[in-house]
Amino acid sequence: MHYYLVEILDMIYYSELSVKLVDIEDNTKIIILNGHKRGVRKATWHPSGSLLATSGSDGNIIVWDVSEDQAKQANIIEGVIPLVPDTEYARLFVVL
Repeated sequence: MHYYLVEILDMIYYSELSVKLVDIEDNTKIIILNGHKRGVRKATWHPSGSLLATSGSDGNIIVWDVSEDQAKQANIIEGVIPLVPDTEYARLFVVL
């Protein structure tokens, strides 16, 4: 299976908690990756195509193994990237 990243919705405000992957060969096969407690900021593929790393506003990096029909969390890395403040709270300061 070869997946492509379909969407990380609302990246500007980092509010989407999941990532959607669609199989290139069969677009009816969709995997939703849930695991971040706060919005997903970025996603990147390992060159092998079987691992995807996502970073979230929760300060975690999650490595996903998508080599089989059911994706699973291969590793959670905590404390390497900073937490991102709540965007609703941050926008209040911009408006004021």
